[in-house]
Amino acid sequence: MSTYLTAPRLTTSFILMIACLWTSAVVAQDKPLAVRELDKQLFDVLKDVHNRGADLFNAGDAIGSYRLFEGALRTARAALAHRPAEQRFIDGCLAEAEKKRLITQKAFILHETIDQLRTRLRAPAIAEPNAPELLPVLPRENREILPPPNKPLDP
Repeated sequence: MSTYLTAPRLTTSFILMIACLWTSAVVAQDKPLAVRELDKQLFDVLKDVHNRGADLFNAGDAIGSYRLFEGALRTARAALAHRPAEQRFIDGCLAEAEKKRLITQKAFILHETIDQLRTRLRAPAIAEPNAPELLPVLPRENREILPPPNKPLDP
């Protein structure tokens, strides 16, 4: 009997990780999520992903480990809009992993990437001179229909 995690189990793990991030964002909707709090949540989630992926890899499921790491990094990249340097770092590491031929090498590169990203998340975000300003986006149900800017209202 094989001890490998099947695709449905791996998918379930990934969905649970996303649900944790989404739930914490929904609970905090009343107040804006501070950048440091988001970094801390990502740090904690990536620790869990790192450990689960290492367990998968050590159990002989390099493919599951690689896919778990890849999904977590792509999700983290989307949440790191306030850290363009880390987004570039993730992009570079994902591209480097894709160049490798063996899945074990790919998984190990992404394992190291998550470890390095967690180290980078401990430091405060450095504002880049040409970085776009981040504006809060209200949930759809809370948005009012506003006229386009710089256009007069019809009487």
